[in-house]
Amino acid sequence: MKRILIEDIYKNKKIPLAGGFYYITGEIIIMRDTAHKRFIQNNEKIIDFNNKAIFYAGPLRSGILGPTTSSRMDPFTLWFAKERGVRLFIGKGKRDESLVKILRNMGVYCASVPGGISSYLSKNIQTPESILYKELGCESIFVSKVRHILVQFL
Repeated sequence: MKRILIEDIYKNKKIPLAGGFYYITGEIIIMRDTAHKRFIQNNEKIIDFNNKAIFYAGPLRSGILGPTTSSRMDPFTLWFAKERGVRLFIGKGKRDESLVKILRNMGVYCASVPGGISSYLSKNIQTPESILYKELGCESIFVSKVRHILVQFL
């Protein structure tokens, strides 16, 4: 299985990743629906997204990371790509094909984790740290690092 660092995606806009399975390693920003909405409404500039992926998930009380359905984040994805320079979005499930095509033309990638991966993730992620909107609990924004997380690029 091929491996790729998240930061390498920021260095090279034309990596042929579509359809491939890779183990990714690097820093992630963990966000869910409520955090996306609030971040955009407040036009936040507090988080540096450079060399980081947005991972659609929420940490569960047991320390396991629970990926969230990617398509629910489709309305927010283009904003994060254009306004904050995010180059990699990770979640579970399919994305809107027209959105994926637009993103690919921008050198931005979407990836999906396989179903049932939560237990595996807990062994390959550092404990997430809440960095914004802490009052939202599991809906707050977290930062963490992952090592060798299996994804399929869309």
